[in-house]
Amino acid sequence: TELRYFEVEPGETTRFERHLHAHAVVVLTGSGHVRLGEELHPIEAFDLVYVAPSTPHCFLADRGEPLGFLCLVDRERDRHRPPQSQRRPL
Repeated sequence: TELRYFEVEPGETTRFERHLHAHAVVVLTGSGHVRLGEELHPIEAFDLVYVAPSTPHCFLADRGEPLGFLCLVDRERDRHRPPQSQRRPL
């Protein structure tokens, strides 16, 4: 298992991607939204987000503040793959 920290600047988003592995995300600072497939969910500090294998996802810092989170993934994870749909995040 590997733990990584990400910080998304206000108005920015992470890459919309999917993986074969599952991972868990713990929001540490800020608030925003997570897109899981076609669904958009609000997130804030101390929320836990589970991303199932092969689920297209991205994190949006769309509430005027940085969004900081830890991502727990399998050490032997696969590289990201673009979703089949190349549409932009909601």
